[in-house]
Amino acid sequence: MKTNNIFEIGYLISLALTLLSCNNEKNEIVHDYMTIYEKAPTTNQIDQNKKLVDEFNAATISHLEENPNGELNWGISLNILNAVLVIDDRINSNLHPDLRKGLFEKPGRYNAIVRANISTTGVARLSLRIAIPESMETLNESTSPSFDGFKQIDILLAENFKCFFVAPDVETLSYGLELREKKSILNLLSNPLKAFKLLRAKKNGLEDLNNTQGFFGKSYYGGLPFKLGPGAMKWGIEPLQSHTLEGNEMPGGLPGFDMTGSEEEAAMVYKKSIESFFNKNNSALFNFVIQVANHPSHDINIPNELWDEKLSPYLPVGRLIFPSPEDLPDELIVDEYKNDLQFNPWNQLKAHRPLGNMNRARYEIYKEHSKTRSKHMEMKPKLVRCPIHQVNISNPTF
Repeated sequence: MKTNNIFEIGYLISLALTLLSCNNEKNEIVHDYMTIYEKAPTTNQIDQNKKLVDEFNAATISHLEENPNGELNWGISLNILNAVLVIDDRINSNLHPDLRKGLFEKPGRYNAIVRANISTTGVARLSLRIAIPESMETLNESTSPSFDGFKQIDILLAENFKCFFVAPDVETLSYGLELREKKSILNLLSNPLKAFKLLRAKKNGLEDLNNTQGFFGKSYYGGLPFKLGPGAMKWGIEPLQSHTLEGNEMPGGLPGFDMTGSEEEAAMVYKKSIESFFNKNNSALFNFVIQVANHPSHDINIPNELWDEKLSPYLPVGRLIFPSPEDLPDELIVDEYKNDLQFNPWNQLKAHRPLGNMNRARYEIYKEHSKTRSKHMEMKPKLVRCPIHQVNISNPTF
């Protein structure tokens, strides 16, 4: 079966489901928003961001020295999956006209690939690379290469990651990285308040993990805010099917099992569950959802606070569809390239620029990490293909 036909079928399924879900909506509902004014970073924020970048880069180099042939994803890659993102007519009922910008300006569909991987403590992550028309304006052309009339943008999502629970600010995140790398009791005792915040954050993060659901039964979110018209949003995907795991199919074998230190075993189990899912199902479907900032408590500079969903629920504006890999031609199966892909939250449309100081820190971290990783890749060059458009390139930086 041809790829275009697969995506056509997925598109028709999505439209049919959308019409069914909207059948009872007689009147247009337009949700309100709050205008966001982003302040310039303070001198202290700039200094703290630089300190974090230096520490992260040192940790990357140390990781390479210990594992010269290892991965640099800070996680374990499982699969590369082909997908299609469909933005549908629900943008008209769920978004104020002022917010219908970028991907949400009008209904459309976009081919994509998605890398599934497991991070520290067994967190499931999905990294989306989406092909967009050249006419859409991106933040940085050098990270959004053009292929056959298309650019590419990235959306990074993690399991139940509705806020950046890891740390309340860059300074605390820097302290946490130092603790992880040096593992010194003196460092731990040097700032007990920050240590407590980090331990509480880890506990909260672990409580949000669900090892009884496979990759296609979990909800994934971006955690940090992005620009949407004059306002801000968070985005994510929510499953339209269950992917229940039991017994040996479940990482750890027991509900709530702490996967810290057992990430490799969890990755193997999750990988098998993805293959098993497609043995029983033709596709996996998710709602693509966004949460709009509409209240002063929705602060773009407090990364570890949840935005109250009673004030602003996550609303569907489209669907993400995964066709079965068996229905795709061999040249589109790109799983062998999963360790060569680099994703970046700043590889994005200008209409959806990352907001807040934590995102500014991410910009610098990803930039330095990309340089280090590119040098690492030069030591073992290989010919790979663009995972969306199948264009031959050598030593990719995207």
